[in-house]
Amino acid sequence: MENRPWVVLGLVLTVVLAGCAGFGGVGEDPTGEPTTDAPTSATDSATEGESTTTTTATTTGQTATPTASAYEPPAPPNVPTESKMGQGENRIRSVELINKVNTGDGVSDFDLRIQANTMMKDVDPAKHGDVEGEPYFMVAVDGTRIERSDYLAMKEDGEWVVQVHPGGLEKFDEGQHEITVWLFDQDSNSDDVYGKWTGSFQYEKR
Repeated sequence: MENRPWVVLGLVLTVVLAGCAGFGGVGEDPTGEPTTDAPTSATDSATEGESTTTTTATTTGQTATPTASAYEPPAPPNVPTESKMGQGENRIRSVELINKVNTGDGVSDFDLRIQANTMMKDVDPAKHGDVEGEPYFMVAVDGTRIERSDYLAMKEDGEWVVQVHPGGLEKFDEGQHEITVWLFDQDSNSDDVYGKWTGSFQYEKR
């Protein structure tokens, strides 16, 4: 009977250690890159019609992503994704860095003003239950996803502002970085790529 407290204590420690081990392997996607035929970096072959310049603007459009008080990494697209950018069709027409917070020679915070064609009526197979698309933007820096917009209204020449949370940039070192914007259509099995834009920016911490 005198050994019972030690047996109980041993069982408690075993359960605690097993619970801690269960958290291993859970983490953020290491690359954030969708599996797609579309090029996904500035070093890949350029898609016809793809823009690679970074400009600034002071005007804003419809907000596609609300600013949250605490940063949470965005959910990934359903994979494997499929490129719908055949014959040089790129539905993202322009992307501009706006609302920039300048810090020395770079920026520590900014939003994205995006012009795109988000008309996606009758793009999904009828077997999915709804033939209308569910367009959204995904933003990545150096291949790591940092923002995902809400679903977008369908417009042939729409304009949106995707708000970039400062917390999504803090993981990066100061210096030049590549930024990529995708236009996706969400499907139940795999998401489709309808547009892609790539640019760059100089990041400096506050």
